[in-house]
Amino acid sequence: MKQLDFMNRLDIGIRTLSYAERREILVDYEEHFARGKEAGLSEEAICDSLGDPDAIARDYLDESANAHDDPEPQPRQNSDHRDNNTQTQTPYTPPPRHSYDMPDWSKALIAIAVIMINLLIVLPFWLSIAGTILGLIIAFAAIVIAGCASIALVTVHVLMVFVGVALVALGILGVIGMCFVAKYFAIATKAYLQMNGKLIREGRI
Repeated sequence: MKQLDFMNRLDIGIRTLSYAERREILVDYEEHFARGKEAGLSEEAICDSLGDPDAIARDYLDESANAHDDPEPQPRQNSDHRDNNTQTQTPYTPPPRHSYDMPDWSKALIAIAVIMINLLIVLPFWLSIAGTILGLIIAFAAIVIAGCASIALVTVHVLMVFVGVALVALGILGVIGMCFVAKYFAIATKAYLQMNGKLIREGRI
């Protein structure tokens, strides 16, 4: 048997041990082979002097199992004392938060102020933005229709086809872009309305 075969069989036999334990054992036997070679012995002779690697591995496993079966005794706690502590300990609960309840007249004033601000300032501004978005969507849709009409006039001039295709593409892109703008405008409107509702109900944002 050669050194490599011996070491491989030994490594396979002790594979259930921890990495540190395996490394320590393998290094120890590598030193055995190094000393034997310095003494002029062949690898076969060293293997014969060491013995069967499978039997050596079993011995290490048995030694490790015996060591784990006899753990160090741990100090035991007094069960009565532990039970008493368990009974007296209660989970921590944070103190309740005291919320300030606004009077009804204050909530009514806030509601009136919110409604007036929305009617006089926010609503005209919102209508102008919504009208602009709607107008642009209609304008781009009209561009698409004009482009289709230009393509239909191919009998008049061939150039009208290219003009029509360009108008259709521009109109479609414009409509898609304005649809995205309208979507996010609707999301912002919903969030603003929710904020107003909370302000009227609770008196704060």
